Amino acid sequence: MQIIVTAPTGSSTAYAVDGSTTVAELKAQIENQEFIPGDLIRLVNGTTELTDGTLAGNDIADDEELALMLDVPGGMRKKWKKKRMRRLRRKRRKMRQRAR
Repeated sequence: MQIIVTAPTGSSTAYAVDGSTTVAELKAQIENQEFIPGDLIRLVNGTTELTDGTLAGNDIADDEELALMLDVPGGMRKKWKKKRMRRLRRKRRKMRQRAR
């Protein structure tokens, strides 16, 4: 069985797997081929994300195309966010005082 994985860059790569191959094993193959860490790889088939189980259990057929997405953590640390919000409130308060 052959699975086609489309990377975020637009390039497609074909992987030869069995129906009994787990999602973790497929991620390991992609990690070896694309040099992307396995914990950052998200595989999406249409609208469903493949998280665990086998490919056959997730209804993946032969010549199916999967989208590879990167699970990149983001956002601001809570401590910094709290400090920034405090500064902004103080600044707004001063601006209101000056406007009077």
